[in-house]
Order: sequence, then C-alpha cells, then structure tokens
Amino acid sequence: MYIFAVGPFTPGETLNPGCGPTENGCTVTVVPTYTNSTPTLTTIGGVSSGSTFAGKTLQEMFDDLLYPYTVPTITLSISPSAGLREFGNDVTSTELTATTTKQSDTLTSVVFKRDGVAIDTNTPPASPSGGTETYTEPTDVTTTTTFTATVNDGTTVVTSNSQTYTFVYAYYYGVGAQGLTGAQIAGLTKSVIGSTSSVSFDSAASNQVYYFAYPASYPALTSITEDNGFPVINDFTVRSESITNTYGQATTYRVYEFNNLTTQGSDFTHTFIQ
Repeated sequence: MYIFAVGPFTPGETLNPGCGPTENGCTVTVVPTYTNSTPTLTTIGGVSSGSTFAGKTLQEMFDDLLYPYTVPTITLSISPSAGLREFGNDVTSTELTATTTKQSDTLTSVVFKRDGVAIDTNTPPASPSGGTETYTEPTDVTTTTTFTATVNDGTTVVTSNSQTYTFVYAYYYGVGAQGLTGAQIAGLTKSVIGSTSSVSFDSAASNQVYYFAYPASYPALTSITEDNGFPVINDFTVRSESITNTYGQATTYRVYEFNNLTTQGSDFTHTFIQ
C-alpha cells in the first residue's frame, strides 16, 4: 500500500502513516513543498517579480515556471468588408465573426460591440476552448460605425481589432460645358475617397472646361497645379452647389470650374491641394 503525504517534513523524521493492525507495512511517499516569504527580485517564466511562496508543491512550482499564464486572443472580421462607403450606400445586415484562441484558461464569454456598446453577449461562448463565434447585426449601418469584440477567460478581457465602416461624400471631376448644374456635375467621374490634403485627377478636354467638386465641409483649396507643376488656381472659379448622389443623399459641394474653354488631346493632370 502507498500513502501520499504533504509536508513539510524534517529529514529523517519517522512518520506514522496510520496503517491498520492487519497491514504488513506501508510505503509513505513524501511530497516536498516550498515556502519562502522573501519576494522574488526578477520575473522568471510564470513567476513574476515580487512573488512569495507558502506550501507550494514542486508540481505547482514547475507549472508556474514553465506554463505562465497567457491571455486569450480574438480576431474580428465582418461582411460586407469594412472601409469607405458613400453616404446612402447603407449596410442593411452585418455579419460579424470572432475567431478566438484559448491559452491558459477556458473562455467564459465573447461579446460583440457596436461603437463600444454590447449588441450580443455569449456566456459561455459556443466554443469555450476557442473557435468561431458569429452574430448578425440586423440594424442598418448608415453612418460611420465601428465594430469590435471581446473575449474573457475569467482573468483577462481582451479586445479584438476594430472593423469600421466610414461614410463619405464622393469627389467629382471631369470636363464638360460651362456652367454645369449640380445634377450634371454628379454625372462626372466619381471617386469615393475620404478627406485628403492633395489629390490628382486626369481629364482630356475638347472645347470644354475642367471641373473639380468635393464636399464643402472639407477645407478650401490653397493651390491647383497642372502636370508640369504650374499653378493655375486663379484660372478656376469656385462656387457652392448642392449635389445629390445616386443614393439620393444631398450635401453642399465646393465646385471649381475652369474659366476658359480648352482642348487637350490627351489626359491632362491637375493636382488639387487643400
């Protein structure tokens, strides 16, 4: 018969394992422990600086050293893909997928968030040992919105990467007759980009004028240059115009119109600088 006892014990100590009177003898296995009230000076493995020990078994000591606590991980993906969208091009249903990895401890919850507010909580998650969690957000996304997710293992809450839909009004550029209306400018070439300090566009004119239009909420231009670097901002006249996009969303634009009809046989580059 084997009896396991937990110390500490003094070397050479005689142990009475409490064997019954009919036993022919007992083998006692002593499990040594470690106690030290002096804080450690450095971090080693999973034992952090400042740790003390009281009755730790060797198994516990080696586990702490060799298997330090590690936080779980979480990655968020969404469909449709995040990125720039034109106002009016709403997202009517967002598919959220969180991929989790269990490290030291079993996962206790996964939470999906919209602009920092919980929209779906899974306690416990469908995959406590790590895996995939999904949620479909039914509320339309019509303005700039950020989605995240968190995973909790009972010790640490970890936040995923962010996925953001950024809504903007498009830029318009191209050539046309003098005095185009807002509706006609909306028919020029469209570029869905965010506010930028400098942008270049190519256009070929044939007895036409150049146009460049962008949301009036962005700063006014400070410079317009041709592809040879020559400044021509004084050759443009700026006006305000309400433009409605293909999704029915209207906003005020700064419209820069070239002052004179011109003909350029090939694409001509203008750089517009705010």
